[in-house]
This record gives sequence, structure tokens and C-alpha cells, in this order.
Amino acid sequence: MDKKQEKRKTGKKSKKKKKSFFKTFIFFIIFEIIFTGLTILPYGFYGPFKNF
Repeated sequence: MDKKQEKRKTGKKSKKKKKSFFKTFIFFIIFEIIFTGLTILPYGFYGPFKNF
């Protein structure tokens, strides 16, 4: 392999890694919003709080 082919392969891996991280981060944020929204009301009503 010459240097041009090595650069092409390296560039594709880094782009794929960046896209993968971005997708994972967005999925995590969406999951946290949904999870918090679904659990905050039951936790508030049946949790350790007396006056909610």
C-alpha cells in the first residue's frame, strides 16, 4: 500500500467514528429526556415527598 491509500482508509475511519459518536450522543440525550419524563411523576407522587 502506498501513502495515499493509507490516508484514505484513515480518513474514512475517523469520519465513521465521528458519526458514530454523534449518533450515540443524540440517542443518549433523547433517551434521558424520555426516561426523565416517564419517571418524574411516579417518583414525585409515590416517592419520598409528602406534598407534591
